[in-house]
Amino acid sequence: MIKSKQNRENGFTLIEILVVVAIIGILMSIVIMAVTRALKTSRDRKRQTDVNQIALAASAYFDKNGCYPESPNCSSSAPDWKQALKPYIDIDNIKDPLSPEREYLYSLNSTRGCKIDYYVETEEQNASDDPNSNFNPAYCK
Repeated sequence: MIKSKQNRENGFTLIEILVVVAIIGILMSIVIMAVTRALKTSRDRKRQTDVNQIALAASAYFDKNGCYPESPNCSSSAPDWKQALKPYIDIDNIKDPLSPEREYLYSLNSTRGCKIDYYVETEEQNASDDPNSNFNPAYCK
């Protein structure tokens, strides 16, 4: 009888092992959610930095030419806004961090010069007037 009691004390019961596995699973899910959120925020900040660089390049273009790229009163030989901004910024390396095929949307704005819309993943970074939209506007002026 003493021998069997000694064997039980040396090992773990199935319930103890399952409790430990459950606790580890809960902790892992918390860590994964935090890392995923940090990655989304990081990608949003990268997009915001890219758009700020585009806006600065467009402002430099405006200072030199007196108009923004693709403006009707602007005489530019560039086929699009990206080519027009190439002397001011390395536009080929400015890509969406999640999907390089997704492009930043450049358009002219009558009151604020030019407007650049970019995709955001997190709600905290969403500065759009429409809470259902995942695109934020950035302006050149």
